[in-house]
Amino acid sequence: MKKWRWILLPLILCFFTGCSKVSSADANLISVDKDGAITSAIIEPFDKDYYDKEELKQNIEDAIDAYNTQAGDEAIEMKSFKIRKDTAYVIMKYTAYKDYTEFNQAPIFVGTVQEAIAAGYDTTENLSKTGDNLLTTMQELAASEDTYHVVVVKEPLQVETPGNILYTSEFVSVPEKKLAEVQAGSHAISAVVESGEDETAETGSDETGQSSGEAEDAGEKTAVMLDKYAYIIYK
Repeated sequence: MKKWRWILLPLILCFFTGCSKVSSADANLISVDKDGAITSAIIEPFDKDYYDKEELKQNIEDAIDAYNTQAGDEAIEMKSFKIRKDTAYVIMKYTAYKDYTEFNQAPIFVGTVQEAIAAGYDTTENLSKTGDNLLTTMQELAASEDTYHVVVVKEPLQVETPGNILYTSEFVSVPEKKLAEVQAGSHAISAVVESGEDETAETGSDETGQSSGEAEDAGEKTAVMLDKYAYIIYK
């Protein structure tokens, strides 16, 4: 894996210590479009004397340029970068979920339930219907005549969907019809990332990243992730 894929997340961790809702977000959020594109809002404290606004902005822009050059496409764009009252607001646009995953080294999946199952995600995870205790699984949903879509994440953040949220896995709340909040709680872990070459061990050939391995470089840093995937089902 290329060095530039590790640039953004360590920078964010260094500098931060971790219409759409994106423009008015008050916490880290990803918004999924109907076409599968992702817009993310990173909102974190920027209150240390040694933080440098222009340096951080330039480093992010350089990382985006390097990624897009390698991809041969304008796959990622920084839509906004602002510092207000000791808080940083960074809004990024990704053409597809795979660009978000590769650029941030943070697993995410967007697609139909059938596509998620084909990619290797858990078909037996209990999913609670929004508003009551009725349980189902992706396997059962895939067998129905309706087409359900799913967002799978492994970060504690807010997720905005283009359709109404119908089912979620544990530790996910639904404060609004199209907005879910993935809570870390007892599932929070420290995921190791680094700014050098990728030393992460990978297993399997699917997209789930069930074994994320560990970075072993001296430049490693940690980020809050979850020890299991969060599933958000919508139509």
